Amino acid sequence: MKLGVSLFLVSLGFFLGYKFHQASAAILIIAIILMLTGLHFFWDLIREWRNGHPLSVRLRNNPTDIVWVYSIVTMNMPFGIHLMNRARLDFKCRDGQEFHISIPQKEIREISKKLEVLLPHATFGYTQEKMQWFITDPHLLYNDKEKEAEK
Repeated sequence: MKLGVSLFLVSLGFFLGYKFHQASAAILIIAIILMLTGLHFFWDLIREWRNGHPLSVRLRNNPTDIVWVYSIVTMNMPFGIHLMNRARLDFKCRDGQEFHISIPQKEIREISKKLEVLLPHATFGYTQEKMQWFITDPHLLYNDKEKEAEK
């Protein structure tokens, strides 16, 4: 999506600049701003592809840093008419850093089951009590299953 938006903005800026550059300085300035914004999005996308998304890097290199995972489903209902649902997974880390990814609502359970296998030490699900624990000390949400098995 970011690629499409960046290409659209650069193309629109180039079109406006080429077609109306003699008509108005304001249109030329708008065209330059659109092109620069599109190039900025494109540069961010290239940087993400090259380095990897920070969440995927964390999952690959330091999965034990993630201590809490929960999902949020938002229903869009303007004027009481249900249009769509949006879902996102929130990942909270020991150092207080947070990551959010948007996912299709129908894939929440499947992805959560896979994450529970990948992150057995993490706490899953949202409650106010877990939020208080995270605010107080993120380490409180770390489940050390090996220590619990020894007890």
